[in-house]
This record gives sequence, structure tokens and C-alpha cells, in this order.
Amino acid sequence: MLKQLSIKSKRTMTSDASNLQHFQIQCRLGIKSSEIVTPSEAIEVSLPCVNCKRNRRTVIFDNSSKFGICTPRDKCPGFKGKLSSYGISREPNFAVLTYNIAFEYESFIDQKYKNESYFSRWARVYFTLQCSKCKQKNTLSTQDNMVRPFTEKCRCGNAIYLENENPLKYFLNSEQLLRP
Repeated sequence: MLKQLSIKSKRTMTSDASNLQHFQIQCRLGIKSSEIVTPSEAIEVSLPCVNCKRNRRTVIFDNSSKFGICTPRDKCPGFKGKLSSYGISREPNFAVLTYNIAFEYESFIDQKYKNESYFSRWARVYFTLQCSKCKQKNTLSTQDNMVRPFTEKCRCGNAIYLENENPLKYFLNSEQLLRP
């Protein structure tokens, strides 16, 4: 179920629908259907930023009522986009976290490297997983460039999450961005 977030702000996105892009991140976590997982509203994503004219900027979305934050903050006046919805769906032995981002974009030349703007595939997704042994909630994250396999353990010592392969997939305007 996706949680639709209201998009209210003093800054507004352009009314030109041709510049509005829809970027979706899906994170397919291999966990038992009996385990309790909660997606975090916080997510970090690599996106091209039209404000600072740079590719592969880490954009932080940590509050649904605000525009994303392009980093480093001192080099960009702000990212023209928002986390529009996020949620979770369940499959047998999997939880699928889905994040939808709406943002303004038009092609540009990167100010530093002088190449054309493009969409990369990197994100850090946060989630909470409840330990089946002690019932303690654990905040975890995953991202593309992690060494796998890896295991996360609860503070009680119970292994609560095992990741063997990258769980992230990316879609731009409903088309999947494939790895080169």
C-alpha cells in the first residue's frame, strides 16, 4: 500500500508537465512474511539536479512536506522535486518498498565534467525491522554499492536480515533503468 503524500510548499514546481519526471525506486527485501518491516520516509537518491547543473547529486528526502535537499548544500539552492508517495507491499518471503519522486528536469550540460545530464542508479533506502526474538525495532538501510552477502543482527544477537543481491530497481516515467 502506497502512502500518498501531500505536496504543499511555498516553492512550487513548474506547471509545464513536459518537464515533470517521475522516478520510482523499488527495494525488494528478502524477509519472511511474518516479520514486521516498516519503510522509512527518509531516502537518499542519486539524481541530476537542474538547479546546480550537476549529475549524480545525492538528493536527500527526509520530510514529505519539503523539497529534496541536493548535496552538498552549500553548492546548490535546492532540488526541485519531492517524495510524492512511499509504501510497502508483500509477496511470499519478500517485502517491496516503493518510493515515488516527482521532480523538474530538462537536459543540461554538467558544470564540472561538461557531459550531458543522465540518470544513474544509486539509492540508500532506510527501513525498520522488528526482531522476531526480542521484538526490538532495528533501523537498517541498504544501497547499491554494498558488499554482499551481508547479515544484519539485532542488538540481542539474533540475525534479522540477510542480503545476497542488490534489492534495488529503478524506473523513470514507468520504464526500468537497466544496469549497463
